[in-house]
Amino acid sequence: MTHAGFGRDVFVERAKWHWVKGEHHQAVTTLNCGIDKFFPACDTIKDNSEINQEERLACGRAKLLLAKYSEEAATLDGNTIKQYYRDACEMNRQWEDGHFHLAMYYDRILSSLEKKEKPVEWIHHIILRTPVYLSNIEDKVEIMQSLQLPKKITLRGSDGKCYIMMCKPKDDLRKDCRLMEFNNFVNRLLLRDPESRKRDLHIRTYAVVPLNEECGLIEWIENLNGLRQILHRLYKDSGNYMSAQELKQNMCKKDTPLATKREVYLNKLVPRHPPIFGTWFLRTFPDPQAW
Repeated sequence: MTHAGFGRDVFVERAKWHWVKGEHHQAVTTLNCGIDKFFPACDTIKDNSEINQEERLACGRAKLLLAKYSEEAATLDGNTIKQYYRDACEMNRQWEDGHFHLAMYYDRILSSLEKKEKPVEWIHHIILRTPVYLSNIEDKVEIMQSLQLPKKITLRGSDGKCYIMMCKPKDDLRKDCRLMEFNNFVNRLLLRDPESRKRDLHIRTYAVVPLNEECGLIEWIENLNGLRQILHRLYKDSGNYMSAQELKQNMCKKDTPLATKREVYLNKLVPRHPPIFGTWFLRTFPDPQAW
């Protein structure tokens, strides 16, 4: 392929070959050089009725491929890419592929604008954009029914909005905070990749503020399902649920022989706790592309 020549059709195939190999910059460069060489009057072809249909279509296909590769490689600004798509359409106004891809490009642009205009729900994002300061703390406090009895409080910001936080005692949140920093780093990598950017892949993060080694604040995210509640519901539906009392009855003491502990674990606990979390994904997201 490398030494096959550089004809009008060959340069397009060569660009595709570079793209498949992962040489995206080389693919775009090959298309630009080929269009400049074989279609030097590309801008006048669309207005020149003397140019035959075959040449118009060849130029339009090359322009369309250049637009697609430039968009996916994120090497050019949006206006230039849009012009490439429009040029591909105007080379042959009867060519449906050009109009289809131009319409899809406009749709992606509008979708991205709509997402950017959505209100930001996460407090750490709001702080980055517009500083919000603590105005007061609401009197109502809710005690959660988990092991450490964390408190759910409401903070009122200087912007007049309420921000719900969870005060978690007897727990070192420094690891949680580092995990959120790592997730933010992953989000930056996903944003750089054209494929993940088009699919809007990202990890939803939340604010974590360690106050010391034993307590801290965690941002409260509404409309979430806890892993424990999900698993309890699934095990109940499948008839494998074990109540707290039943679990306590099967709990071995520290001085119980290891062989007995192993027997209880393999014969009583494991059969009643099969892998089941995947069922929740199938029920919640019938379309696998949704998650």
